[in-house]
Amino acid sequence: AASSWTAAAVWSAEGCTGPLCAAPWAVAGQPALRLASRPDLCVGACNGASAGALCLRECDPGVAGQRLAADAVDSGRMRFESPSADCAAVASGADGGEASSGFSIHMSQCGAGGGEFSFPEGGQGSITWTQGEETLCLSALGMPAEKGSVDVALLPCNASSESQAFLVPRSADGSAFVGVNLGGWLILEDWMLPAEMQTQGIHDEYSLIQKYGGPEDPRAQAFMKAHWDSFLRPEHLDVLRRFGATHVRIPIGYWLLPSLHNASDGFVAGSEPYLRRALVWLQQRGM
Repeated sequence: AASSWTAAAVWSAEGCTGPLCAAPWAVAGQPALRLASRPDLCVGACNGASAGALCLRECDPGVAGQRLAADAVDSGRMRFESPSADCAAVASGADGGEASSGFSIHMSQCGAGGGEFSFPEGGQGSITWTQGEETLCLSALGMPAEKGSVDVALLPCNASSESQAFLVPRSADGSAFVGVNLGGWLILEDWMLPAEMQTQGIHDEYSLIQKYGGPEDPRAQAFMKAHWDSFLRPEHLDVLRRFGATHVRIPIGYWLLPSLHNASDGFVAGSEPYLRRALVWLQQRGM
């Protein structure tokens, strides 16, 4: 029965030579540079959408210009799958205005010079470029409108600026993943719900549902649906992502599957849509 419901992962080792190439580069096709405060926004090649070379727009796993090359973090070269032969490079001169720092970003053939960036350790922080004694940070120039984009430029570093904080794929020779367990959500545990369970002398989900009249009682159904809806929210995943979590473990009971649920077992039906909703939230955050 367990094998009838599986989660699929797509792996790609193209361009990856490190010992941990299977992860996390190609989970759901999302080896992307994301804005830490808005993980649904990704940096990518503008491809004619703007006068600049790099743009911030809504993440789309189908856009090759947003998928970072597997060797980018290790090599310091900001190269995307399209255009695959070009890297983001830096040259003197800027158009002025908000982006003015004396330097501008353009796309040129990889290895031509001027394009070595430093990515943050631990998967989150600023992406910097240094020449001599001057260090500048990759910066989003505002927030894009829906379906729109904004330029990404080099500006003086500001540690408190959300526009300079990014989530980046981990180095190929670093940790494969950072995981956290989301227990107490789809299988209730008394120590994670002390007010509703532990202090009431209730030690398992079955007993809690019986207290509310059984799995077909509206009181039990209302309690469980409220719990499923509120225990895990998008903002919780945002916090985990900012701490560097790349994977989550979600314990489930067999009764989650409609094909296996039987009310006589004592569990409330209807949790599967909440799991599917969470999988969408995770994919949107590259987790």
